[in-house]
Amino acid sequence: MARRIWKLPRHYRYPITLLEDGRISVDDNLEFHLKAALGVKEKLSYLVDTIREIIAYQTEHPDERFANAIDIKQTDALDIILQCIAPEQRLTFLNTPGDQTDQLTLLHWATKLSNASAKIILQSVENEEDRYQLLSKCECRKITPIHLACTREEEEPIGILLSGLSKERRTQLLIKCDSNGFTPLHWVCANGNQKAFESLLSELSHC
Repeated sequence: MARRIWKLPRHYRYPITLLEDGRISVDDNLEFHLKAALGVKEKLSYLVDTIREIIAYQTEHPDERFANAIDIKQTDALDIILQCIAPEQRLTFLNTPGDQTDQLTLLHWATKLSNASAKIILQSVENEEDRYQLLSKCECRKITPIHLACTREEEEPIGILLSGLSKERRTQLLIKCDSNGFTPLHWVCANGNQKAFESLLSELSHC
């Protein structure tokens, strides 16, 4: 996986906290924390503004959650936000859906739209079990990020998601059914994506 652009030093207090209702709270000294961790960089004000916009969005849309408040393609902002959350809260944070209707998490969106963001999300959790929990999370139709990866025209998303998982974990994800009983193989065949089909067959051959 790609190396992240920065990391909050351990002695700094994590400035973003996950609340019980799935929203986030940001320390008033967020900019101070980021400056201390990052130094003075040209993107700092943009990143702080992005986080502030997310908070404002949540205030204006109280029924929606973090996953609906950020452009998943803003990889720098996503990376920094995740590193500002304590590791013990990160999995819960990432598995909190954007709203209660479709139950899509950040990884669902990243799988659909941005390989780089998917890498950042998976890299932000600390062990294989947490990565598996992210990848096995289902939305309202029991669709996992692996199912969604099979709708992409290129083969890379499937490999990104399954990278670093044990054979047993990969097998569990690749045979998982959605609410219609369809596995990822059904999905890739239905979408007719040759590269994704070949990637999936390669993964299945190693299970």
